[in-house]
This record gives sequence, C-alpha cells and structure tokens, in this order.
Amino acid sequence: MQQNHTGHRDAPARNLPESESKLIALRAENETLRAQLALRDHALDATSTFFAITSQENATPVIVYCNKVVAEQHGYPREELIGKPITFLPQWMGRNPGRNVMGLPISSSRG
Repeated sequence: MQQNHTGHRDAPARNLPESESKLIALRAENETLRAQLALRDHALDATSTFFAITSQENATPVIVYCNKVVAEQHGYPREELIGKPITFLPQWMGRNPGRNVMGLPISSSRG
C-alpha cells in the first residue's frame, strides 16, 4: 500500500471500485430512508392525534419521536422532547382516559 497526500495508506487499487459501489449503494439507501421518514413525518404531523414512539430500553420509556401535535399541546419544541422520559409529559401517562399509550420495544441494532 502507498501513502496518499494526507499520510494515510490507500487501499489497493483493486478494492476501490467495489468500495465505491458500496458507498454509492449506501448513499442511495440513505436517501431512500430519508424520503420515507419525511413522508412519515408529514403524514403524522397532518393528524390531530397524539403520536409518540418511545424506547423501552430503560425502566422509564424515553421519547424517540413525537408528532407536531404532541409538542404543540405540551408547549415544547419537538426537538426538546426527544430523549426525555415519557413521564416528562404527565398528561400523556393515563390522566386522560381518552388516550391510550402503547409501548413497544425498539431495537438499537439492525438484525
């Protein structure tokens, strides 16, 4: 292997085309996933129904996603709610009998 201008070793030339095509495929998959998430966000923000996704990895579920109506009705920017325990929103946890909370574990790794 030869060193490039930054001092790092370059991969052998025979591996570059395969690495490049993998990178192109990953970028395309990334763009597809971003488009799907944007569509999901748009659909969930168009509803007046409270919607949140929580992680069940800890004893207290943590908000990993919420739609616009959850944030607006609780007076917080959505970005501020992400990462907070669901108990941060006391109205969410059963004080209103018209609301149901469904918690499903999400995996932190792809299988």
